[in-house]
Amino acid sequence: MARILVVQVDPKISLTEIPLVGELVPPGFDFTITEAQLLYCTAKMTPTQLNTASGLLAEVKLPLGGLGEALAGKGLERGVNGRLRYQLGTLPPESALILLGKSSQQFNQNLPANKGAPPESVAPTPRPGSEQPATPRASGPLRLGGIRLALQGGRIEAAADVSLTVSGLTLTAMGLGLKINPADPTDVGIDIRGIGLGLALPAKGIALDGALLHTGAFGGDKEKYEGLALLTTPAVSVSLMGRYARTTTNNTSLTSMFIFGSASAEGPTGGFGPPPFRVKGISLGGGYNTQVKLPRLDQVTSFPLVTGAQRLSDLGAGTPPDPAKALQALDAFIVPRRGENWFAAGLHWTTFEYADFKAVALVEFGDDLLVSLLGVGDFTFPKVRSPGQDPVTLVEIAAEAQYSHRQGLMSLTAQLTSNSYVVTKECKPVGGLAACVWLAPSPYAGDFVFSVGGYHPGFTKPARYPAVPRIGIDWAISNEVMLRAQAYATVTPHAFMLGGSLSVTYSSGALRAWLTAHLDTLIDWCSGTYDVSLGISMGVSASVKVLFAHITVSVEVGVDVHMYGPPLGGTARVHLWFISFSLHFGSDGPPQRAVAWKDFEKQLPPPQKSLTLNAVSGRQPTPPGDDDTVWYVGTHGFTFASRSAVPATVLTLGEQGANKPPPENAPEKLYIRPITDPSNRAPNGPKGHVACHTVLVKQATRKSGVVTVGAEVDYGKWEIEPVRESGPQALWGRGATGSAEGDGLVKDQYVGMEVRVPGPSSKGEQLATVPGALDTISIKDGPRPLDPAVGAWGPVPLRTDEAVCRIKQKAMNPRTDARRVQLYQTLCELGCAPDTNDSPDTYDMEIDRYLTAEPLYVPAGG
Repeated sequence: MARILVVQVDPKISLTEIPLVGELVPPGFDFTITEAQLLYCTAKMTPTQLNTASGLLAEVKLPLGGLGEALAGKGLERGVNGRLRYQLGTLPPESALILLGKSSQQFNQNLPANKGAPPESVAPTPRPGSEQPATPRASGPLRLGGIRLALQGGRIEAAADVSLTVSGLTLTAMGLGLKINPADPTDVGIDIRGIGLGLALPAKGIALDGALLHTGAFGGDKEKYEGLALLTTPAVSVSLMGRYARTTTNNTSLTSMFIFGSASAEGPTGGFGPPPFRVKGISLGGGYNTQVKLPRLDQVTSFPLVTGAQRLSDLGAGTPPDPAKALQALDAFIVPRRGENWFAAGLHWTTFEYADFKAVALVEFGDDLLVSLLGVGDFTFPKVRSPGQDPVTLVEIAAEAQYSHRQGLMSLTAQLTSNSYVVTKECKPVGGLAACVWLAPSPYAGDFVFSVGGYHPGFTKPARYPAVPRIGIDWAISNEVMLRAQAYATVTPHAFMLGGSLSVTYSSGALRAWLTAHLDTLIDWCSGTYDVSLGISMGVSASVKVLFAHITVSVEVGVDVHMYGPPLGGTARVHLWFISFSLHFGSDGPPQRAVAWKDFEKQLPPPQKSLTLNAVSGRQPTPPGDDDTVWYVGTHGFTFASRSAVPATVLTLGEQGANKPPPENAPEKLYIRPITDPSNRAPNGPKGHVACHTVLVKQATRKSGVVTVGAEVDYGKWEIEPVRESGPQALWGRGATGSAEGDGLVKDQYVGMEVRVPGPSSKGEQLATVPGALDTISIKDGPRPLDPAVGAWGPVPLRTDEAVCRIKQKAMNPRTDARRVQLYQTLCELGCAPDTNDSPDTYDMEIDRYLTAEPLYVPAGG
């Protein structure tokens, strides 16, 4: 016996009633859905049976209408069919039929053959070895969702996500719909946003999810394709995601693309390597004309280049994950940008199964060179747990290391994630750390910060310093008791900071009690001055109702101490219920102590490292066996740079002070902050110093290993250029010692000079000689050694690229060496031998320096 289930809705939905969209609908072109009807049949019905059923339904005011007319001569297949009645403008109402028939019969394929129970009571038949959902199926193989109605570009758009599921295989058409021209209802176009593929084989542990999305008009000025695929098996999971986009603006086209894939071993025994470093997965990818926007630390755990596509839910894909939503989330991290390219490689490994790490190295090049290392690691305890049991302790850390050439910044930041807990999920470890160093070409070159848990409350953090949360624990011990402990330690060019706090609170109804304690220390690491604040407080409060009013009674006992020095001094403030008073001890005010030069000098590098010289260009390789402190330079020009640990105000080359840089750009004075005596100050501030940085170059000769130093060289056209850097204000600033305010740097200090030695040049010069230096000698007529009438004879010199190579071969030939020794002995017998008889073993390595071009080559004996 066949049963029919009919659902009919009269929604009366029109475009004019939709906010924003309704205002754009032209008069007379409204689109209204007046009726929606869904019919489900448990068994096939003949045309006669269908007519009988149609009459019965009409009696209860559920006429089949156009659906019945379409099926009148065919009967009704088992499954789902539907009808949608709509009206466009003033045209007569029309019906759109959805005839599924046999394609939806899987809806009740598990019904008992002799009962025909309604679908609400159907339970799927379990398959061997598979996990079945606890709830019955609520739909057939065809699903409809994401329905969208809009008016765009003068066209009415109606679209939906349609999926078909057959035996574990799901095909999805995303954004499948029509585009209708209200002015011409016959002008109808079909549109599709993307396609999806899903495969689930629970019995074999295999799952496949994928999507390919298209945005923009096909062949239009803006077009984008995005794809994602994820394959999971019992042994391995593989993910792949990518994008291809093309945009045209002002006749300028930009094509961008990226692809990134990862593969991971599944299960505790998957992967390869020893237990301390067991590799579980790898990832690789790159992009062209695209830029990767680095995530915040709290986003690293869901950053797609770190996690791959295995954690689609972290990308906003939902549960169960939707690949289409995951692709949309990628737009927040990877964006098109002309001239920017990147390459990334990642690794996933474990350590004794207690720790799990995922990291990716990212190199971006284009307008800037950016090297980043991002990762997330979690530590779990115990290692062995029963199925479904949570670990007793889980600590998860997200980290990011970065080098930016344009910004001149090297940084490392790390932070505990919100997933972390210790012993109980109510005990949450929190906090982070940061280490940043600024290099050239940054205007803050020379600055640095190392922080664990943040900064002193009185420290004014420069905008470039990272925000670092306090290290500590937040523990809700019970509904009434809360414990919070925090700590920090930081080093900057200003000072060293150390501190922490403890808070225990109890709250139950009208009763509240608390215990708080804190310590904040600021030490000027240059002058040795310190500033310490500490305190403890205990109290209790209660709220009582008196007649019509609530009165709160509070009692608190505590003390706060502020100390500074040396010499030691400070203030203690005591709180006792409604009484407060202060006690002063030691020195009268914060210290401004000047240190001696010998103490300050200890904070500088050792003397042998305080001044350095480095070749910038023009230096040649040092011959093997020679002293590396001797520089061999080329004749085409040479540049070297000097650098000092103490900044200067004047730069000179030579004892006479030649070639000074422009004075208008020079620092006026050098201030040494720690040794500035507060009592020895000018009316407008501390007295400064003049510091001269001088480079002397003297002539030297070396003979038989002995170096002889002579007079200064002729600097002639030598040029110098200042080397500027920013220095710590704690060393070279003008403020009072112990101050933790300001930018923290003294900019554009002279820390050295770059000396450029020009190469020889004869351009524009005329050669001249002293009169009388050239003369003529008259010779008598007679036989001449050369006859102008006789032509040239003998071998012709050749130009060849092998001349130097052949000379090397001849010089290193044993026969040549034997003849050279024989010649030297003969010269000794004649008393005209040279002073040395050095071996030619190194000649083949030095000849390239001696011969800067290929010589003419003539065979010997010609």
